[in-house]
Amino acid sequence: YDRAISQGLAALQMPNVRSRIGYYLMIVNDVCHSMLLAQRAHKVFPLCSEALKVDPLNMDLLFAMAGAYVSTDAYKNAIIYYQKWLKAKQKTDGKPIDLVMSVDTYSLDAVVLENIGKCYKYMGQYDFAVKNLEKAIVAGPDRLSSYKALALCYIEQNDLAKATQVLERSVSENSADGFVFYKLGLLLQQQGDFSQAQKYLQQIGRAHV
Repeated sequence: YDRAISQGLAALQMPNVRSRIGYYLMIVNDVCHSMLLAQRAHKVFPLCSEALKVDPLNMDLLFAMAGAYVSTDAYKNAIIYYQKWLKAKQKTDGKPIDLVMSVDTYSLDAVVLENIGKCYKYMGQYDFAVKNLEKAIVAGPDRLSSYKALALCYIEQNDLAKATQVLERSVSENSADGFVFYKLGLLLQQQGDFSQAQKYLQQIGRAHV
């Protein structure tokens, strides 16, 4: 990532680079993505903020800003930018995209909703977390991480029955992995349903990897 970052930053110093708006935004997006992967989230903020002045509805840059805030545990700010992403998607939905970024977030509705839900969960705001995670599951019913995050919300509130129901939904969607079957077994044991718990535990080896 160091090479990608250094080359990108050098390109941004080229004369008249900002006169080619699409090229400029593409470079910023690539550099910010590399910075996030290199765990340098704090360096994303100035680059993205400046580029968003040029294109406030740029979904890739909004996504990068939100990711940077998540990486620095600034969950309220992350939610703000994820919500900006959703609003930008509404404004651009159905319209042709002139510029294809190397990191394209246009179709990540389920990911954004899941991330919003997780941010609320990290802040202990479970009602909002559940609401957004349910939306994430609707947007991406085969996205297992959304089911896991939602189940964890209920577990942290000691609502084992609802946590069990959520994980069983992932089984019905044929997206469950070994951890889901293991967790279902433990949850059902805690609720006294040892027979059903055993059935799930026996499926761990046959689960999707």
